[in-house]
Amino acid sequence: PSPWAPTAAVCVIGASGDLAKRKTYPALFKLFLHGLLPSNLRIWGYARSANDDEGFREGMRSWLAKAATGHTEKLDEFLAACCYCQGQYDSAEDFARLNAAVEAWEAGATDRHNRMFYLAIPPSVFGPAAQSIKASAMAPDLSWTRVIVEKPFGHDLASSDALDEELGQLLSEEQIYRIDHYL
Repeated sequence: PSPWAPTAAVCVIGASGDLAKRKTYPALFKLFLHGLLPSNLRIWGYARSANDDEGFREGMRSWLAKAATGHTEKLDEFLAACCYCQGQYDSAEDFARLNAAVEAWEAGATDRHNRMFYLAIPPSVFGPAAQSIKASAMAPDLSWTRVIVEKPFGHDLASSDALDEELGQLLSEEQIYRIDHYL
């Protein structure tokens, strides 16, 4: 990363799932293709599936084939910015390994290291994942952390309120972004 510009780490939690394959990664690639992502960017895929950086990138290449038509060189650049970390959604220890990888990449850059966690996982593990992020993977001082919650945000008002309460106890309101498929 450049020593002057803030780093931007995007962590796609649930990276091997259908939402990530069909929507999240293609959207990130299109933003990259149009120059709308920061230059100091690294994208970590985080999921329970066993994989490594190269295996994950090759899998992503097939997911992104349609979006990358005519842009092979840009796809290669995008994939070079992608990494993979295996871990459980409710494990602070596994998120600490992700944090160590992100910190190693951030080393030597500016002291501003922004992190975005995109939760492309079932709503039943939003709370445990947010708890593990808070315990082990938040951005350092002078930086920001955002958690994007993608999915139906509960199945009715009561479950939505309960989920809001759980996340609100872990993160500040400015750190939470909600994308509800039904709103």
